[in-house]
Amino acid sequence: MEKADNTDFIIFDVGEMQYAIPIEYIAFVVMAMEQFPSCIPPRMPAYVKCVMRMGQELVPIVDLTQVPGYSTSNHRAASYPLVLIVSHRGRQIGLLTDRITIQSVEAEVVERTIIQHRLVNSKGTHFVQFDIEKFYNQLEAGQV
Repeated sequence: MEKADNTDFIIFDVGEMQYAIPIEYIAFVVMAMEQFPSCIPPRMPAYVKCVMRMGQELVPIVDLTQVPGYSTSNHRAASYPLVLIVSHRGRQIGLLTDRITIQSVEAEVVERTIIQHRLVNSKGTHFVQFDIEKFYNQLEAGQV
């Protein structure tokens, strides 16, 4: 088990899953999508719920309950979910979430079966660390 330095994380819920993402990847938290113009372009994957205009950028809004391997349920708990806008490699993507909190926690690596998951531990509660690099690579390769 490997421990990392204390880091600030955003903890977000998607259905019954709880994820932690380092705060450095967070661009915005949007409380209500109705505040921003959005549309649903044709031929989008099922997990892209809409594309939202934020300033001069078009940001795809992803529902992780529709992305295999990212949720244990396929429905939203909240009728007006929050949107967590993450930024990586100059590209923004919105993640629909049910709840968001900010915590300073310690991370530790735990190996599960063949795949290595990084878990974030806060006072005995473990969260799956959202692997932003892997997620962006999956989107770009069309693997989700």
